[in-house]
Amino acid sequence: MDRFHALNVFVKVAELKGFAAAARHLNMSPPTVTRMVSMLEDSLGIRLFVRTTRSVMLTDSGQRFFEDARRILADLEEAERAAFGSYAEPTGELSVTASVLFGRMFITPLLGEFLDLYPKLSARTLYV
Repeated sequence: MDRFHALNVFVKVAELKGFAAAARHLNMSPPTVTRMVSMLEDSLGIRLFVRTTRSVMLTDSGQRFFEDARRILADLEEAERAAFGSYAEPTGELSVTASVLFGRMFITPLLGEFLDLYPKLSARTLYV
């Protein structure tokens, strides 16, 4: 069982308070969502949800696990963004050619701010 995927499914069921709603949101079948949560419960050795025909509620253990799982997933997402961000910073030279009026009215005021955001970038302008 893919624990990361199972955590995502569990968190979505808990947030949406239902297996069917989570299945729709995750574009999965309801039986697959139910099976994944059951497998997660089996691997942990605890019940995460109290299921009735009309509602799904977290157990006390499920509530603690939900809070931890949500934090873990948020931390993982932040780590992925940070890793991606280190490769996504623009570098090199930006060359802009525009008419004199447009360049002075729109390009010049924004270019300084843009270069402040990306210090590894330089700019060359040509207003014709």
